[in-house]
Amino acid sequence: MGVSMIETAFEGTGCLLSLETRFAFLLLIGSGLMIRSLVRLQQEDHGFRPDHVLTLRVPVGPTGKYDTRPRQMAYYLNSA
Repeated sequence: MGVSMIETAFEGTGCLLSLETRFAFLLLIGSGLMIRSLVRLQQEDHGFRPDHVLTLRVPVGPTGKYDTRPRQMAYYLNSA
């Protein structure tokens, strides 16, 4: 009776190991496909040249003309 319990435990462990291996392989394939997609996205033409894009940060702080939240939101809505 003790031997059959040990055999059952080994069968369960083997099944669990097999499932873990399959799941790890599935995750490996999925991550490889995601990395390949990201590389392709970086190589695509975006319709503009990112090295010629100019960005600007406009600080609208709590002091000055835009001291309240509604005035700050109105400024951002009007400037866009």
